[in-house]
Amino acid sequence: MPENLPDEKGKDSIQSQVTTAYSKLGEYIGLGLQIAISFSLFVFLGNWVDGELGTRPIFLLVGVAVGMTGMVLLLLKTAADANKKDGKST
Repeated sequence: MPENLPDEKGKDSIQSQVTTAYSKLGEYIGLGLQIAISFSLFVFLGNWVDGELGTRPIFLLVGVAVGMTGMVLLLLKTAADANKKDGKST
């Protein structure tokens, strides 16, 4: 068997690594979409409320603050979960 080709055990290892990488990629893409959509939603709602009440930019700023707070909390939770998976303490 040529040396540059992986054996069956090596193929399983490579396949396992690729599967793990795609799994983690999916998690982080989902996290990014969740952050973008929720932040945009709060900004849109704040802007809409300001338009209805004529209070520009008060509720827009409230929407930005709520969206950013949610983003930070989500990132902290994700980091804590990742540390637990790796066996590290926070």
